[in-house]
Amino acid sequence: TLLRMPLVIFCGFPCSGKTTRATQLLEHIRSQGRTVAILNNENLGINRNESYKNSQNEKVSRGSLKAAVDRSITKDGVLIVDDLNYIKGFRYELYCIARALGTTCSTVHCDASPEQIAEFNAKDMRYTAEILEELPRRFETPNDRNRWERPLFVVRPEDEGLPLEDLMAAIDGRGLAPNLATVTQPVAENNLLHEIDQITTQILAAVQKAQTNGVGGEKITVPGGGKKTFVVNRVVPVGEQRRIKRQFMKVVTDDGQTPASAAHAAEMFVDFFLRQVAAE
Repeated sequence: TLLRMPLVIFCGFPCSGKTTRATQLLEHIRSQGRTVAILNNENLGINRNESYKNSQNEKVSRGSLKAAVDRSITKDGVLIVDDLNYIKGFRYELYCIARALGTTCSTVHCDASPEQIAEFNAKDMRYTAEILEELPRRFETPNDRNRWERPLFVVRPEDEGLPLEDLMAAIDGRGLAPNLATVTQPVAENNLLHEIDQITTQILAAVQKAQTNGVGGEKITVPGGGKKTFVVNRVVPVGEQRRIKRQFMKVVTDDGQTPASAAHAAEMFVDFFLRQVAAE
């Protein structure tokens, strides 16, 4: 059987049960005689506490994980990514790797309370008290409004096991029956799509204004984004800007990657724009 969904991304607080659940899925898939692999801190040689010690270490460890996913993902096997994966933008990058291969991915959120993770961590002290307190504050909860995080499965420590039947249906590309683990939220209203069109137009106008001197590299303030800025390292012709906007609107409408708000749309478009410019 050709597996159409090779990437399963686990995410959650430290000590929320991700490795336990990922191992359960790994063993279940293996029991069916299928090809499956897992990527985590241990097999990548990443020290948990050192990797989250500062922003530079985090960037390096995320880069190592992303490179490993890019090397390991295939169309004929399941790849399980067992890590905190607490940044939504990073989960989107992993989704893009799967999408480039012609497949999609699913997300498993191991949802535990701060009290539960403190209790679990006390057993073997995998994380320092400082990191255990800090990381949950930065965790960006997955949302199935985002196309790259659907189907989204939520598992809690008190649950007996994973929703294996639904997970395997997702891996095989079969439709999922609606249930508490896979709840789809409504798509954006037309007025939000209008706001998205407006904010992307404003961002491109800011880009055009910044490159009127014929060179790139100038700091650009995101319209409606407060003090947020970005830098485009080269001059982007108007035709290319329009093409990138069309691609983004297609992603938002046809692929269902609906932003939660106009501000979220601005953030998504800037990220999308910079990736497209860098890829040219």
